[in-house]
Amino acid sequence: GSFQMLPCIEYFLTQDSPIRTPEHKLVTDARGVPTTAVTGGRKCPADIDVVLAKKLQNLAVKSHTALGCRDYSIDDVRVDPQ
Repeated sequence: GSFQMLPCIEYFLTQDSPIRTPEHKLVTDARGVPTTAVTGGRKCPADIDVVLAKKLQNLAVKSHTALGCRDYSIDDVRVDPQ
């Protein structure tokens, strides 16, 4: 089969919140049951150049293959602006 990479998503992190936690991802009710996804704090597609996009695609394909994934996989990558 062939690989299809979906658009990259850029998450906006801060010094005070350098890691995405469950609170950044889902809204939950009083029982902790997810009710909807959080909006904001991200941009899709990410504002990246063609060279970086190709590097990320190569990384995703290699990790998917190396881990023996079958249908889909997700890769979280931190990119330093420098």
